[in-house]
Amino acid sequence: MMPAYTTYFADGAIRPDDGERGAALFLCLLVSATIALIGALAMHAAGLNQKIVTNGLRQSQAFYLADSGLEAALARLQHTPGWRGDGAYPGLRAAMDADTPGGCYEVVVSDATDDGKGIFDPLLPAGHVRLTASGVFMGAMQTVSCLIEIAPDTGAPASFPRKAVAAAGVVSGGLTAQDQWGVPDAAMAVAGGPLPDANAAALRTAADIYVETLDDAAYDHNGLGAVSFWKDPPANTRPHVVHVGGNLDLSGGRLLSGIVVVDGDRVSLSGTAGVRGVLYAPNASTVSVYNTGNAGRAVSVGLLVSGGDIDVTGAPVVARVADAYVDVFNSLAGPVVQARRVSGTWMSF
Repeated sequence: MMPAYTTYFADGAIRPDDGERGAALFLCLLVSATIALIGALAMHAAGLNQKIVTNGLRQSQAFYLADSGLEAALARLQHTPGWRGDGAYPGLRAAMDADTPGGCYEVVVSDATDDGKGIFDPLLPAGHVRLTASGVFMGAMQTVSCLIEIAPDTGAPASFPRKAVAAAGVVSGGLTAQDQWGVPDAAMAVAGGPLPDANAAALRTAADIYVETLDDAAYDHNGLGAVSFWKDPPANTRPHVVHVGGNLDLSGGRLLSGIVVVDGDRVSLSGTAGVRGVLYAPNASTVSVYNTGNAGRAVSVGLLVSGGDIDVTGAPVVARVADAYVDVFNSLAGPVVQARRVSGTWMSF
């Protein structure tokens, strides 16, 4: 065992030697450094936790802003089913500031109709739109999306009568109205009075085909000759809906099928062109029919609606009512439209 060395001083005091004093100093420095490191780590962990909590709160706030945008857009659709956005890019998107300081949301509306309103998405079914809302709060962003079905309230249909012809103006020329069995009946044509109300925005929303103007070239390009009235025979529950943004001018033997909504002020059917379904032209000053085919041929089977006159020239024609077509038109054109979320389509990303 090594002996301990002790230094005796002149005053009689006993003190540790230099080696013992150095060891004590080193131990003190080591303990101090350890405590400082632990403190620094604790402060770093506290700061990191604070950042995590702050970021989480910002992400949550951004999510709630996005969901608020979704609800606001849904409310707009419920009030105006044809709404497809507003703001910096009219008709393309809705950018709306929220009341929360430092936060805002933006809503993009997509639909299946390539009419320049909303974002065109050919994968969406007719009568549906997709809402995609992004919320931003102090650098954090969250996005939510949902598919919305815009459907008529079957308890509140439009009130168009089961007639072959309905015109706000006069009907002139050789046109004979028939009932659905093909029996001539003058009561199957009504003219000279106001038209019943129809929800044109709902009809446009239900459109699965859109053309800017419908002439022979557009008819052939869009394959409208292969379109039937019903989309899903033999179930026969949903019709094809064609939305024409401007005028309609068809000739030859071209036959339009479905519910055809014409926004323009001119409709012309010449040659042996005709309609199987409902032709709804509330803004037309005149629906002109120039028949070069056989006398007595059916220029329309369903319902022919003009916001002005109906004028027939050439060989006489027949307009025959089809109750089923009128009924489904009334169902789609009702004054009340419901916009509701499609179950299972909500997602956050």
